Amino acid sequence: MLMLRTLPAAVLALLLIPWQLEAATPRANPQENPWVIILGSKPRPAEAQALLESMTEKKPLQWLKPAAEGFPKLVESASLPGLAPGLHVLVLGVCGTRETALAARARVLPMVQDAYVKQLTGPAPLACPTPIPLKARLPKGAVQLASVPFKQDKALVLSIYKVNERSVMECKTNDLLIRLEYGREVLTQESIEGDCRGVCTSGAKQEGEARLAEIRARIEKEEGSESELDYNFVDCLSFTPKFLGVLGGYERPLFFVSTEHLAHHDVVKSYVHAVGALCGKISVSPYNDEPGPYSHPVEYFEHAEARRSTPEDADDNTFDIGVREQGPAADKSATPLWKKVATLDDGGCGLDLSVEER
Repeated sequence: MLMLRTLPAAVLALLLIPWQLEAATPRANPQENPWVIILGSKPRPAEAQALLESMTEKKPLQWLKPAAEGFPKLVESASLPGLAPGLHVLVLGVCGTRETALAARARVLPMVQDAYVKQLTGPAPLACPTPIPLKARLPKGAVQLASVPFKQDKALVLSIYKVNERSVMECKTNDLLIRLEYGREVLTQESIEGDCRGVCTSGAKQEGEARLAEIRARIEKEEGSESELDYNFVDCLSFTPKFLGVLGGYERPLFFVSTEHLAHHDVVKSYVHAVGALCGKISVSPYNDEPGPYSHPVEYFEHAEARRSTPEDADDNTFDIGVREQGPAADKSATPLWKKVATLDDGGCGLDLSVEER
């Protein structure tokens, strides 16, 4: 796995020199000036170094291979024709065409949202990163449930599919497949699997029915309790992930999905998860088992919207997740009221979703 390297301050001055590569480096087509891929820029060297170091954790090189050792590298903006002087620029590479530059930028956008491409006004040595595609085919019968583009590049999308529908006795289940796609290429994917659990064989059902008959006989004799019937003795239960909706008003595509787990007395409980592309992978927020054996209000997440609750420059990124609802006694023409249903903590490389109690 390629990682950004933290550069000592003593080495930084060596990088902030006019753009130079070996003479043998190929150049762009003379009919088109090359395109530079920029991850960020700062006016002072120390700020540029801090920017480079801050990107290490984000793993921006997860889905591409730099053209040469040392990339991404810090250079003076004046060394590249067409860039405004006086800046220290973090360059991912230089490509011969806009299409190849955009394809490289798309592979870092989920981690570096401010990355952009710019055409130079003169020639420059080429150093275009090479994409690392994931060889993955959609399972037969896959059904796309949603696909949301990144606002910086509409060809880069987060998609979710229902796949592998299957049955075990009376239980029907399926998996969810979340993929980060650029055109026809897959950058990464993650599966949330469904399951059939409980009494899922004919032999186990016969044993369960005998157990139920024994409990009912004891209850009739007032030697047993009705609570003993709460447990599953005869059902093959479906624990199936479900797509709930897309988070609106957020800075990047984010899905809500629910999963089901067995709580006390065999009560099936639903949990809500936030799903997005962070730090080179598909991230799924963990479920919180604190509230008790009652279902979370999963119906709220079909049209949920995000509102930032921390300043833009804060160390943590926290958002209120809510829906707009008509008040119980309000006129239907009145503006719907905002109702908070969850809190989302975006740690940069992980998501945490806390659902409000009913």
